[in-house]
Amino acid sequence: MGIRFTDRQQRVVDARGHNILVSAAAGSGKTAVLTARIVEMVSDSRHPVDIDRLLVVTFTRAAAAEMRDRIGKALAARLAQDPENRHLQAQETLLQRAQITTIDSFCNYVLRNHFSAIDLDPGFRVMDQTEAELLRADVMDAFLEEMYGEGGPAFTECAAYFCPEGDDSGLGAMIRDLLTRAESQPVPERWLRQHREDYACETVEQLEQSAWMAGWLDTLSETADRIRAAYDTMLELCALPGGPHPYMDFLRQEKEELFAGYRDGRPEGTEAMLKALRILSGHSFARMPAFQARRYPEVDAGLRDRVKDLRTGAKDTVSGLTVCIPEEILEEMRTAEGPVRTLFDLTLAYRDRLAAAKKEKNIIDFADLEHYALKILTEETEDGQLVPSATARAYRQHYQEILIDEYQDSNEVQEVLLKAVSGEDEGRYDRFMVGDVKQSIYRFRLARPEIFMD
Repeated sequence: MGIRFTDRQQRVVDARGHNILVSAAAGSGKTAVLTARIVEMVSDSRHPVDIDRLLVVTFTRAAAAEMRDRIGKALAARLAQDPENRHLQAQETLLQRAQITTIDSFCNYVLRNHFSAIDLDPGFRVMDQTEAELLRADVMDAFLEEMYGEGGPAFTECAAYFCPEGDDSGLGAMIRDLLTRAESQPVPERWLRQHREDYACETVEQLEQSAWMAGWLDTLSETADRIRAAYDTMLELCALPGGPHPYMDFLRQEKEELFAGYRDGRPEGTEAMLKALRILSGHSFARMPAFQARRYPEVDAGLRDRVKDLRTGAKDTVSGLTVCIPEEILEEMRTAEGPVRTLFDLTLAYRDRLAAAKKEKNIIDFADLEHYALKILTEETEDGQLVPSATARAYRQHYQEILIDEYQDSNEVQEVLLKAVSGEDEGRYDRFMVGDVKQSIYRFRLARPEIFMD
């Protein structure tokens, strides 16, 4: 007996001809719906799609394998009902080469087929995480040793500022963290050079109009939005049958206190935004009200624990917020301007050393996979825009739909990659995206859930 979907789920299965974003919480049946959508597209009696004409991007290899298995079983069931259907017969073979994969595996596929476009040795090998970490550490040790020997006054000032106790491991960690953040951007070197001057401000007015202040406030506001979304989820869970309803009034009141500066929506202007964020970051959390399970036998222990975990995550996020007044920020920026500029220069130089070490061994890491694939699939215009290459346009002709799971965890590189092989800038809307931005409060630091929100 087939799965019976709700009206909303069936709309997801049936919708065509649009870019579609589905916000679906964990446990909502999104994998089943995603599978059903693919099977319906492949089995459509009027306009059937070959399974290898779909690009399905999942979050992990295990999820990709599970998706492939589910699709295979569903197609086998369809074929059992219609054994003479040649199109369905062909899908069993095509399924084996279909791109139901992680973003890393798709990028590897692009590189293996187009290595000559970027002058990449076809014998390259992708390092695992452990090997990549060891290589980065070895290159960093040699790089810092050289800098301490001949880095000059600017390096000495930078090291003294960031490592006042003389432990250079902290400086190396900062360089590596900055490089990791840059690698989540489509053009890492350009991003590093753009932000190299972020601390060059002379007045509060310049600070408030600076890209740094705008970016800092955006980051804090996005964090606030995720905290608020976590409280919305907690309240929804409390209201469910079996939900921990004794927590509801407490959580509603706590949310109102945290977001007292947001009563009319997101505050407008720097001063109002900082005031609202100070209220949020300065909140003193009370203990959750205790209740005895035997008094509330209807409360599901799993739902109760999920609410408590979400609140713990929200508390940890709030405790990590630091909100200063502009005058304090400006004074610190003046002191830090030179060391910060040097830190960016060191990151650029370390990036070059690391790239040379990898080229010598003909190895690449996971960040390289994305950036090499991006280099193949895009071209940079004179004004710095990335546009689809001829290779990307060929993939557009091949793939009839791009389906992306866990979309809230995409970063800027992945977004540009997948846009390059979709046809939306040509008027063909063929991206199908599934995720839950509320889960991003626990997600990777360099994911950009605001892409999902936008």
